[in-house]
Amino acid sequence: MRSIWKGDLSFGLVNVPVKVYSATESHDRTSHQVDSADGTRIRYRRVREGTDTEVDYAKIANAYETDSGETVIVTKDDLATLPVNRSPEISIL
Repeated sequence: MRSIWKGDLSFGLVNVPVKVYSATESHDRTSHQVDSADGTRIRYRRVREGTDTEVDYAKIANAYETDSGETVIVTKDDLATLPVNRSPEISIL
């Protein structure tokens, strides 16, 4: 089996090589939320707060709230410009 990630764990002057392998089979069980009275499936809808208007996935964004209560929307372009540290080494502090 081929590893999906290779790297080193560093403990000061000691490096321990590590390989990560993917799971070979899934043991997950799927379940659904249903109405206990008749077994009708319960679904989640994406609606605007305060209204009953449904919103498409394409129009949904992530946001966070600042200490002053202001909502800041984070776009995919904002996330793409973040620096990514790519290293096969994991530092444990």
